[in-house]
Amino acid sequence: MPLMGFDNIVYFPTGDPRTSEMATLYALGDLGKKSPFNLGTPAAPNIAIVQLVQFKAAVSCLVGELLWWDDRLNKVVTNVSNGGVVAGVVAKSTNPGAGTYGWIYKAGGVPVKYLDAPTVSPDTAGKSCIASATNGRADCVTAAGTLLQIGRTLGAQDGTSKLALTALNIPDEYA
Repeated sequence: MPLMGFDNIVYFPTGDPRTSEMATLYALGDLGKKSPFNLGTPAAPNIAIVQLVQFKAAVSCLVGELLWWDDRLNKVVTNVSNGGVVAGVVAKSTNPGAGTYGWIYKAGGVPVKYLDAPTVSPDTAGKSCIASATNGRADCVTAAGTLLQIGRTLGAQDGTSKLALTALNIPDEYA
């Protein structure tokens, strides 16, 4: 039985969604499953919600990049900003293979890749994180207004990687 709406038995081939990638599913019913995972330590936990998806054949992405649903019913994601629904953020630290299965972040304190020149600089003040029109990138604004906020900044943007720690919260359903 799901625990608090999450599947309490999931398979991470390496024991960690940040390094797990599968050419085939461990079990057919696993696709789309969500699970809490501690990105921190037992003494300093940082619980993130991850979801198992399939990466589209043409996808090329790295940790922190935004992903959009390419085929929501079959849980296929792409990093192409298609004006559609944001699925999550890449959890894997290396580029996932075409058509492979892996985990994306849905919620929690996770790294998110922002534009090279965001509208406002991400910092610890809790600014709004929104999807941008640039493939794989988020934008940071003072207030989301009518745009869908997918998180709030928790830390400053790294000048090289363009990653910033963000309190991510991507809903499954949009109003």
